[in-house]
Amino acid sequence: MITALTLANVATYPVAGVLMGPLNVCNFIYGPNGAGKTTLSKFLSGQEAESFGGCVVSWQDNRALRTDVYNRDFVQSVFGEDGKAKGVFTLGEEDKAIQGRIKARSEDIAASLKEEQGFTHNLQGSDGNGGKLGEMATAVKALKDACLAQTRKHKEEFKVALTGVMGDSDVFRARLLERRNTNNGKTCTFEDLQARARTVFTADPSTVPLLPITDLTRLTMLENAPIFGKAIVGKEDVDIAGLISHLQNSDWVAQGVKFLAESKPQCPFCQQEIPPDLERDLADFFDEAFAAKTAALRTAADSYAETTTNISASMERLREMSTDYHDRVELGRLIDVFDERLPAALLRIQRKLQSPSSEIKLTGLVAALEAVNTLVSEANLKITEHNRMVANAASEKTALTADFWRYLIDVELKDALGAWDQACNTTGKAITGLKEKIQNAKDVQAKWKKELNGLEERTTSTQPTVEKINQTLRAFHFTNFHLKQAEEAHTYVLVRANGQPAHHNLSEGEKTFITFLYFYHLARASNSTTAIEEDRVIVLDDPVSSLDSDILFVVSSLVREMAEMARGGKGPIKQVLVLTHNVYFHKEVTFAKGTGGLSKSAFWVCRKKGGVSNLVAFQNNNPVKSSYQLLWQDVRKPAGHSLTLPNTMRRIFDSYFKLLGGLDIDKACGNLVGDEKIAAHSLLSWANDGSHAVHEDLYMVPNEDQDALYLKVFRRIFDNLQQGDHYRMMMGDDFEPEVKDVAEAA
Repeated sequence: MITALTLANVATYPVAGVLMGPLNVCNFIYGPNGAGKTTLSKFLSGQEAESFGGCVVSWQDNRALRTDVYNRDFVQSVFGEDGKAKGVFTLGEEDKAIQGRIKARSEDIAASLKEEQGFTHNLQGSDGNGGKLGEMATAVKALKDACLAQTRKHKEEFKVALTGVMGDSDVFRARLLERRNTNNGKTCTFEDLQARARTVFTADPSTVPLLPITDLTRLTMLENAPIFGKAIVGKEDVDIAGLISHLQNSDWVAQGVKFLAESKPQCPFCQQEIPPDLERDLADFFDEAFAAKTAALRTAADSYAETTTNISASMERLREMSTDYHDRVELGRLIDVFDERLPAALLRIQRKLQSPSSEIKLTGLVAALEAVNTLVSEANLKITEHNRMVANAASEKTALTADFWRYLIDVELKDALGAWDQACNTTGKAITGLKEKIQNAKDVQAKWKKELNGLEERTTSTQPTVEKINQTLRAFHFTNFHLKQAEEAHTYVLVRANGQPAHHNLSEGEKTFITFLYFYHLARASNSTTAIEEDRVIVLDDPVSSLDSDILFVVSSLVREMAEMARGGKGPIKQVLVLTHNVYFHKEVTFAKGTGGLSKSAFWVCRKKGGVSNLVAFQNNNPVKSSYQLLWQDVRKPAGHSLTLPNTMRRIFDSYFKLLGGLDIDKACGNLVGDEKIAAHSLLSWANDGSHAVHEDLYMVPNEDQDALYLKVFRRIFDNLQQGDHYRMMMGDDFEPEVKDVAEAA
């Protein structure tokens, strides 16, 4: 069965499309000529045509049925230029045994088909997008979304590794599943992958110079030089040595010797006469050994200053160097430590030079520089690895790509792949099982259909259709022509009473009627010896064109019969679509006994506004009503109709009671008393006047407070005239049992 139709970008239907759905078993489409009905019927009869490329038909359980369409094209094609029509094969009744076998096998096929439909529904749902396939589609989307998120996250750093998959999540998903089974990459941290990517995935990778390592050999030797840690003093076996030792100020004495040469024979400090041997004793104390040690101290101090000056300059150059492989901030901090310690070391040496007898210890500079060298060495290891990868760019790129995908599989997409595996193990296996069951059912059906076709070929005939069509023609006085078997097997021709061909000179009404009768029998049978019991959809596009009123009712009756077949679910007709612009035909085929409406039916109106067609749904509410029904609509829903309600009631009386022989006002009001009797006379008189005059001030002005009284009297009139059943029927769902007041009940 067709569940929905979309008509788009064809004839007068818009590019955006018009949806017609959901459809029911019986569907009635009413609309004026040129509104777009024929486009719909042509689409259903030729869905593969290029002009219908934007149109879509949706089938229940995705199972397409044979679709038979009656429209102008069908009328023109039935009896071609040669006047021959294909025979309509029906099952004969001569061989009861074969008939029984055909029935049994047809039931087997129907049962298998129902089972297949159940499997299909479980597989794909009613709209083709649900069921297990829908669950699998959800799993696929979840994995695709996860892949898309990875593309967005890594497209800058790992663009090379993602080449070919960034623009398509379907391709990414397929590559991911393939890589999971074939990837030989090793597990790495993301930081390692990032570092390698900066080298390998660069557009034009180049080598990076190593950072300089500072040679600390000389500085280490100077820091450990004994000259800085040893006191430099004079000769100890000289007579004056005891005095100098007692004073513990050898450096002060040594400075005074320089001034003695200028002040002698007086002491440069106390101006007293110096002893004759003092100058000689001082010279002996500060001998050549003292002078040599002092010179060595000076040399060491100068070397230390030169060495640290050079190192300081190299540190500043190192500070300015930039690579992706060392932390410049940390390196600057370590150099700052060196810079902070250097002035203190130089100050200690200066003090040693001023006081050779003092002892100093030089520490901290080498330690600070060793920390710098450690950081530089670690950076150089990374730079060396970078340069190695540059030298082997192609192989490194392949290896990094594999390692990146391994990281995605093992880390980033681990949970998504776990959910995918779960879906494959459950939903995927269910899908495989359902597909196997569906295919097995199809295979069995094909086998049984082949058997059924063989049985049908043994008992089918085209002659019964000829007899039934001719019987109908005679019944309605179409005696100028009849249908007969042609000389060519399984074909019909139209002939006159004298045997001459009649197909070229039929009137439009005759052609329409005979082709409809042909279609009516074809819709219940087949053009071939097989597929007689095949399920089908019937589409009727204005089958009463050019027919007079008598034949219109005949066609209407046959259409109602096909609709009832579809509603009952018995026989090959599973769905009916009727399109018409003829309001009388529409009313006939949609006639419903009682007030419950037509079961399993849907109504549509085809409209064209501004040159654009549209299909408006009315569900099970027939939008085409008679004027009499519309009058009752105001009585059923009186709110807002106070001014017109009395006149509406009069027209109902005119249409109904006068049709039955007239309206007896006295009888209608006979058992009414008091206000109700006055209101009844007023209503009937006012209503009679209301159809011919305009309300003026001298009349009672209607209002909603009076509506209830008149509606009650209106109902009593029907009851008084024994027409209460008609009142209940026309009120439909709005009918309410009358509640008598206490006084009246007494």
